[in-house]
Amino acid sequence: MIRNYYLAFALGVKAAELAHGVTKKGREMELADATYRAIWEIAEGSLTLLNSPEEMAADAPPVPPGLAAAMPDLQDQVNEMVAKTARSNRHEGMKAEREMAEILVNEWKLLGLKRPT
Repeated sequence: MIRNYYLAFALGVKAAELAHGVTKKGREMELADATYRAIWEIAEGSLTLLNSPEEMAADAPPVPPGLAAAMPDLQDQVNEMVAKTARSNRHEGMKAEREMAEILVNEWKLLGLKRPT
């Protein structure tokens, strides 16, 4: 079972690196340590990878110009709706994120690994 968690974690990291064009030549240990530390912090609840509701609202798609001209407050309404939805889902998202990180941390503890400082 431990091997499956390791492979799933490694696959997720590699997929994220590929998707975001992360190159780590010469920085393998630095990036591995930062990732390892981040997982522990997520498990402890001191870090989240979720965007804030305000960040999500800022990333909302723009209202088409013609519609924006006809309804000047529409963009603000869309942004508020996105932020409201994000706020209502945030607790559940953070809980799921923390639970997955806890699974990894618990497996690492079984292997004798300690929280990085």
